[in-house]
Amino acid sequence: MVKSFHSTFAAAVAVLLATVPAHAYELQYAPVLPPAAFDHEPTEPYQLFTMTPDEIVKLCHPAPFTVSVGCTLIDYRIVLIRDDLSATDFDFVKRHEFGHLNGWVH
Repeated sequence: MVKSFHSTFAAAVAVLLATVPAHAYELQYAPVLPPAAFDHEPTEPYQLFTMTPDEIVKLCHPAPFTVSVGCTLIDYRIVLIRDDLSATDFDFVKRHEFGHLNGWVH
């Protein structure tokens, strides 16, 4: 049964990836926005950097089979976001990561 599930899952992912336009992955993996209490510009100083997808993978350590579009290094107050996102998706990711700087945990 497990093998069948994994085969089905892998086939579904392959079909999805084959039919998704080049930048649709951005919307597909659009981040969840934080609750209103955390959805604002951080009040403490922070640094925001944009990086290539490969750099993001190296620094953000995404879970297997996920697409990482950004992350926050809380202890250093550093936000890292991919440099190939549309302006709309960049804003969603930034708001998500700012939520973490403001104390949001999910």
